[in-house]
Parts: sequence; structure tokens; C-alpha cells
Amino acid sequence: MWRDILLIAAFVLAGLTYFGLTPKRLSRYAKTARGKLTKRTPLQKGRLIFAIALSLAYIYMLVGGFVEFSLTWSLRFTAAFGVLWTITIVDFWGLGEKWGEKVFMKVLIVTNLVFVPLFIAGYALSDMTLLEKVAYPVATIGVGCVSGIVRAYIEIKREARRSSKETNNSSTTTK
Repeated sequence: MWRDILLIAAFVLAGLTYFGLTPKRLSRYAKTARGKLTKRTPLQKGRLIFAIALSLAYIYMLVGGFVEFSLTWSLRFTAAFGVLWTITIVDFWGLGEKWGEKVFMKVLIVTNLVFVPLFIAGYALSDMTLLEKVAYPVATIGVGCVSGIVRAYIEIKREARRSSKETNNSSTTTK
């Protein structure tokens, strides 16, 4: 087991050095990330910690041989982790504000074009009944859409509350 973990670590280190990420450069990125970490909301920090913990648990289970996942489960987990990490990275580093709305929407579209078919293929290849093959992906995509709508609604209400407080404050100071 330790041999497998060392092999993975060596592969990751070789990949990082291939792309020119030396330890000095990585430490500079870590310092920048640490400074940005203090400026993030508890929700963003919690999502990052959750993504890291879930990924480490998944890798530990695979390397340790505790669970053997079938192809269908591997496709589903790959899609789930891909979406989780895309949302986490885009939200945590504020890439939507840096890149602009157009580029941000293109990233989300490409992410959906890659991971949604993987997710659906994971269910289509499984040995479930047809109703289950249709119900699970539709329910999962529905929950994702509804949570996005609820989040947008909460943001709109929060902005309306802020603007009403600002207009009340400005009207009381001008009197």
C-alpha cells in the first residue's frame, strides 16, 4: 500500500516538474493562497475543506483496496468530483469576477458538456431498471438546478436588502 502511495506521489511530483512548477514557485503560490484564504467566506472555506477531504477519502479507499468500484461507479465519481472541484475552484478563487461573465459561462458550459455525459453514462451502463436509470440522473440534475435557482434568489434578496439599507442610510444623513 505504501508503495502505491509513494508511486502516486512520485507521479504527481514528476507531472508538476514537467510543467515547470518548482518547489520555490509552489511555495510562492501557497503564500498567495494563504493570503487569499483569510478573505473567503465560511461557505467557500467549508466547500474547499469538504472537496479536499472527500477526494482524500476516495483516493485512500482506492489505493488501500478497501472498495473496488465498477466502471459505472467510477464514471459517476469522476463526474461528481469534476463538478465539485470546478465549482470549488471557480468560487474560491473568484474566477467569475476575474474572467468576466462571458468566460465564466463558457467554463460552466464546457464543464457541463464534459461531466454530465459521464454522469449519465455511469447510470446508463449500470444494471438497474430503466426507471432507476432515468430517475437518478434527472433527480440529481433537478436538485442541482433548483439549488442554483435558490442561491440566485437569495443573492437577489440580499442585494435588495443592502440597497434598501443604503438608501435609508443616505436619506437619514441628508436630512
